[in-house]
Amino acid sequence: MTSLTHKRAKVNGVTLHYVTAGRGPTVLCMHGWPQNHREFLPVIENLADEYAFIAPDLRGYADSDKPYDGYEPKTIAQDMLALLRVEDVGSFHILSHDLGG
Repeated sequence: MTSLTHKRAKVNGVTLHYVTAGRGPTVLCMHGWPQNHREFLPVIENLADEYAFIAPDLRGYADSDKPYDGYEPKTIAQDMLALLRVEDVGSFHILSHDLGG
């Protein structure tokens, strides 16, 4: 079983919970509604030998902060770019659907 590292980061005015796992090119996993980072666990488990995954709980979900506003796509994108800076990631792939898309 792949080892997940649970982390928290203050980005764009909110604290996000996220997990990291694997090694290789970075894949940012952005879940849909009403899921959270856990929806990507089967993918992470099967591909962690080839890719490094960052799977956050988006603002308002699971163990991340739940502010009253900031749920429009532009703000969520700013959250993700700030999280990638925390992890010192310059290039990445996105795996997403629904809200995460």
